[in-house]
Amino acid sequence: MNCSNLINFNYSKLIRSFFTSIILFFHLSAHAIGYVETILGKAKTIIENEEFTLQELDEIFLNSKIFLDNGSELTILLDDGSTILVKNKSEFIFLEYEDIFSINPHYTIQIFEGDLIVETGELPKIKKNSTSIISPVGTLFLNGTAISAKLNSDLSEVFLMTDSFGDSGELVLQNDDGEMVNIEINSGISINDEGAQPIQLSEEVINNQKTIKNIIANSAISNETKIDEIIQKKIESGKLSLQEAKIYKEKILQKKEKKIDQIISSSNSDTSILGEVLKNSDSTVGSKILEKVVDNNPKVTSKVIDGVLDQNENLFKEISSKNSQLTDKILKTVVKEADENDQSLSKIIAKSDSSLSAKLMTEIVETKKDLMIKVVAETSVLNPEKLKELESVDEEISSKITSTIVEQLSESSDATEDMKIIMLNTDADLASEIIQQTANIDYDLVNQATLEIITEETEKITDTLSSSIEKGEENALSSLLISKAIETGNADIITKAVEKSIQKTTNNSNDSSNSQILETPQNNEDQTEEKIEDVELAKQNILKVNDLIKQEVDKLKITNPEIEIEENLLANVKEFLASPN
Repeated sequence: MNCSNLINFNYSKLIRSFFTSIILFFHLSAHAIGYVETILGKAKTIIENEEFTLQELDEIFLNSKIFLDNGSELTILLDDGSTILVKNKSEFIFLEYEDIFSINPHYTIQIFEGDLIVETGELPKIKKNSTSIISPVGTLFLNGTAISAKLNSDLSEVFLMTDSFGDSGELVLQNDDGEMVNIEINSGISINDEGAQPIQLSEEVINNQKTIKNIIANSAISNETKIDEIIQKKIESGKLSLQEAKIYKEKILQKKEKKIDQIISSSNSDTSILGEVLKNSDSTVGSKILEKVVDNNPKVTSKVIDGVLDQNENLFKEISSKNSQLTDKILKTVVKEADENDQSLSKIIAKSDSSLSAKLMTEIVETKKDLMIKVVAETSVLNPEKLKELESVDEEISSKITSTIVEQLSESSDATEDMKIIMLNTDADLASEIIQQTANIDYDLVNQATLEIITEETEKITDTLSSSIEKGEENALSSLLISKAIETGNADIITKAVEKSIQKTTNNSNDSSNSQILETPQNNEDQTEEKIEDVELAKQNILKVNDLIKQEVDKLKITNPEIEIEENLLANVKEFLASPN
């Protein structure tokens, strides 16, 4: 390239740069109403007769027409929190937009053709029919909802979906003649020249529901590294100066912060989006989000923490280790907001480390005693060893739990049912302690509850006894069940429990033998010895039960000499007791 050509080239480049700057100045001063969250394929916009290719984090302006190529996808987040996904060959324009602080908050989109999914933000909550879409088949009015639509002049389909938070809104289509059609939730209409026909949700629309949910979750995640990379490209292309880039980045982060606030306020029956955001957050961001949840929507705190423990357990551990003040605030809120119809509190106790679980149990003792029976029973089912584990961090936790439950039983209007719940679901040692303390106060309550479960819950009682026999446990619960089974003529429960214990011991021993490939005589000898030890232990446990039965029989004969008791309740396990191995 000669000197003359080089001068001309640089001059042309300077001119182009000048006009680009003028247009960008218009961009920065025009009415921005949202920004591009994601883009796949190609999309362009026309502003003041100038055409631009849209990129991630580009602002969307009022009265700028947008075009998509076939196979492309464009996600736009509006300032009111609305999420709009446009797909395939499409053409649309934002005709009107006034934010929530204006006298007439609303927005209107005109779509000439295309596929779109819209989940509305704040505006419909403030004013009905404030969100509208002008389409080839009429005007759609969206009131706090999510829609999926394929819109063109020949054939259109419009569906009303449950939104990403499990809520249902309203969708009305007004045709050119002014006629109004209400579209039912989770259904749609098909419109052509012959009129409108109701249609059911298709697989594509169901997938659209999942897609928009993922988009909303991802839109709230502040990945500053990615944002910096995108903005750097804008600087290199001349779209932004360094000063403008700094301001613009702050603006994007503020929008994402606002999106988090909207998600928190909208999360009620369904907190999965909030869980997804937390799953992909570090402990610093996660702490900020959880503090906002506690402060702004405390009733969902337990659901959110339960979800975090499922999806990103390490996040909560890290937050707990770094911010004890926030952790205490969360635990107190979880207990305070817990109710009889939600298992989240019990799930958190069952899943958390022992230190946090013990704190939660102590908080229940101090502030929400009426939940203790429910929580203990549910936690015991979810994680049978959890309550025992708590003693490693709080030696007094069992006595705290026991005294609270005994107190609640004395005040309960349905104490028999509550006692049955404890006996059927709680760890045998804890249940035994509760039984003993309650019997000292109200023996009739313990007696009635035992009689009822003996006749109503035979299978569960058999399992409980079998477990105690297998472990060689001697406790008040086993003694009570054996005594009442004999007294009420249900001794077969004991026999079945022993048989079940024997069968389990035998199966475990055989499984252990079969799980290893025996290669040497020494291995064979070692495994034989282990099997003999297992069987001997089982025999000893059964003999303990036999002794316990004799003791209970003797007690019964003292109080009721006329009672007829089967002489040998364990006759059908004699063969096992007599076997050499």
